Amino acid sequence: HAGLGSAGAAFNTTRPLCVPMFNPPRRSATGPHQRKSGPVATLPGGGYQLKSCDHMYPMDWGLAVWLARFFLSHGAHTVLELGAGCGCYTDFFTFIGLQMHAVDGAPNVASLTGGRVTTTDLSLPQRFPRADWVLSLEVAEHIPKAYEHVFVRNVVAHAKTGIVLSWASPSRLAREYRHFHPNEKEGAAVVALMERHGLRYDINATELLRAAAGAFCCGYFKRTIRVFL
Repeated sequence: HAGLGSAGAAFNTTRPLCVPMFNPPRRSATGPHQRKSGPVATLPGGGYQLKSCDHMYPMDWGLAVWLARFFLSHGAHTVLELGAGCGCYTDFFTFIGLQMHAVDGAPNVASLTGGRVTTTDLSLPQRFPRADWVLSLEVAEHIPKAYEHVFVRNVVAHAKTGIVLSWASPSRLAREYRHFHPNEKEGAAVVALMERHGLRYDINATELLRAAAGAFCCGYFKRTIRVFL
């Protein structure tokens, strides 16, 4: 892997920074998680039309650091991030030396991110170069139930070693804003679904990951994130 010095040379510090939030964003009239420049519409396949990436996404730095250490300790060289948004985690992992491939459903995301994230509809079958690990954080709940099987196949088919997946569980928020989270799922159902695809739920790795999450933002990761091998 590249050292921090050489990897840092490729890190574009002019890109919009992700927000290390200590408090969740307030609700607005246009959606539960939006900021001034937030998503403006939900697309049929579950993606968003984005206005901007400027301070758009909160990033859990504790989780990011743990994931980087986890990937590197397992000998990873490549990571595929599905539903990468504005590429917060992808930028960080690139900085520490991982080879990243990031996609998202937003049709304008490539122009907003300088090409670090490209547009892909994850509700349709896709063929990417396989990666050591697949990472998908809080994406699955945005995929309509009718396309869930396609999304899961996209996740499973491209992982050589394992998958880090967070899938939002049912909540009051989903009832109020069903168009944002049309497909939340109980944890046991997520595990059963992934096991049907031949994967094993790694409880020990999951517990370590959850312990590292939530200090900067995104406390839901303590309930929703899981590691599968």
